[in-house]
Amino acid sequence: MNEHSPSPWFRDKKNPWDIRDARGATICKMYPWDVSGCREDDQADANLVATAPQLLEACELALESDDRAVKDVLRAAIAKAKGE
Repeated sequence: MNEHSPSPWFRDKKNPWDIRDARGATICKMYPWDVSGCREDDQADANLVATAPQLLEACELALESDDRAVKDVLRAAIAKAKGE
């Protein structure tokens, strides 16, 4: 699998539904599911997507832990994030 777009990722200030990479390129557009307007969890979802590279890095660093159960869960999450 190729590397992901360069981090940090962030929500665009003019259009908070656009997730942009370090170059400013739009990598994702989030759309609220509720036609009556933005729900609170839509914003939380956009924040989570924008944080993905930092979360992946944190998981990779946490693999240095001595706890086997932690490592197993982290390996599974990292593999999913990398599309493996």
